[in-house]
Amino acid sequence: MSRPVADALRQIGGAVATVVTLPSQALALALVLARIFGGAPALARIFGGAPASARGA
Repeated sequence: MSRPVADALRQIGGAVATVVTLPSQALALALVLARIFGGAPALARIFGGAPASARGA
């Protein structure tokens, strides 16, 4: 009885770990892509913002 419970908890823990780590992996990928494709303006495009020069700041 304890083996199936342990297996179920292990699967739940794996799913939770995946959900928790995905946002940080996406951010890391976005930072790498921004660095490759042009720095801060590219990062702003990825996250939907405009660079400061385009906002008139």
